[in-house]
Amino acid sequence: VTGLTISSHAMYLLGSGVRSTKLLYKPTIAGTAIDLHLDSVLLSEVTLKDFTMEATTTEDFTKVGIALRDVSNVTLENIIMSWYGNNASIGLQTKGRDLGKIKNIRIFADIPISIENNPDYPTIDLDHFHFENTYLVSFEAAVGGPCIVVEDGVAITNLTFDGYNAWVPKTYGLYWNDTSATGGSNLVFKNVRLEQTTDETIYLFYINRSGTGYLNNVIFENIYGGLKSKG
Repeated sequence: VTGLTISSHAMYLLGSGVRSTKLLYKPTIAGTAIDLHLDSVLLSEVTLKDFTMEATTTEDFTKVGIALRDVSNVTLENIIMSWYGNNASIGLQTKGRDLGKIKNIRIFADIPISIENNPDYPTIDLDHFHFENTYLVSFEAAVGGPCIVVEDGVAITNLTFDGYNAWVPKTYGLYWNDTSATGGSNLVFKNVRLEQTTDETIYLFYINRSGTGYLNNVIFENIYGGLKSKG
């Protein structure tokens, strides 16, 4: 695969299973393998399911596996990404908007999940997103190596991780250093285990809201991990 854009409502990309269907991505410049967006209009009702994705290059340009930009009612299920790079690969990139259902995903990447600002509808960046059963492995060492990175300025409302969640970061499990977002609420992290973290200077969850940012209704339940790292 050299890059696929999905820009129509009610689309389905279904494989025959993670061991049967593999999409190979071999870019020569920065790019995205599967890009979901509809030119400044909300894209809705798209399902991706039952396949493996693999990036086979290690050059120093950004390779994104699946990018969600201003989407609603999107489902990702039973997907494996072996998304190799050289401090430059992103597995799943979200740029707005709501009702995301992500279940049974395994991502091996420099940054497995990157949560970013919505360029088309700035007031809703991530609302009602539900992640269930995740296995995230970060290769990134040069800039910190979290499994999940939240971009500065992102407003998150109603984000849930539950089921089983095993994260293997180079450093942080989740890293969110924010100076400009105006709010955030209803964040739930359940059944998260971080593995193989030995850096005594980092945290399993790092959330710093400054300026006008705030957080309401944040729940951490059954969190375990690290050998020496902080909580």
